[in-house]
Amino acid sequence: MATASEVLSKLAALAGEDEAAVGSNNTAVNKYFGAVGQAYCGYSLLYAFTKAGSSLLNGSGAWNVGSLARFCESKGWRVSSPMAGDIFVMRAGGYENGHTGFVYEVLGNGYFITLEGNYGAVKSTAAEAKNGTGKSFEGIGYRKASISGDYKFYRPPYTAAAAPTPEKVGAAVTVGVNTLQSGSAGTQVMTVQRILAAGGFQGADGKTVQADGEFGPNTACAVKAAQGKLGLAMDGVVGKNTWEGLLKKLA
Repeated sequence: MATASEVLSKLAALAGEDEAAVGSNNTAVNKYFGAVGQAYCGYSLLYAFTKAGSSLLNGSGAWNVGSLARFCESKGWRVSSPMAGDIFVMRAGGYENGHTGFVYEVLGNGYFITLEGNYGAVKSTAAEAKNGTGKSFEGIGYRKASISGDYKFYRPPYTAAAAPTPEKVGAAVTVGVNTLQSGSAGTQVMTVQRILAAGGFQGADGKTVQADGEFGPNTACAVKAAQGKLGLAMDGVVGKNTWEGLLKKLA
């Protein structure tokens, strides 16, 4: 098994690979499966899970989007609101011939960033996808999409990531984390929630924060309480200083 972050990192390592000759379907993913010339959006998912040592998609027939969707439905993985690590299926004349990839990040404004392969308008980095900058190409990369689009979302039962300690995190990872606030979602939100729960910080409901990966009012309330203990501005936003305080003093 593997965490969502571990699975995503395996495909993210290939982000920026441009087919150059559009439609050639000749990428590292294709080569890995001996499937040069074949559509590889589903193969990209299978590649990430396999490389991360996870068997969650074994038997899914993930190279076929329809088979993947039926497999996920049979497992009861369907969710209504996406978070990082979820699988999306996008209809293109029917889910059988549709498209698939990962939810990489939920932006909190009705959009999310994908991480996928075999799509003709991806960017090399998530930042470029967010800002609409950089070159668009067909290959493996990131794209900004609307949650209200024609998508289905599925959440595999990843191994939960343990709350990091200062020894495990280190300065490099601290610098790389995202600013989190109300509306944010994903594995980094879950990390913050686990640290808050371990510290006994409570939400607006008077209960210890639950690690559900959704940055709602209860998480914001607990963050403010933690910021007060750390001597920081109590704005409920987990920026650089709050991250450092949580990881170094409370974890």
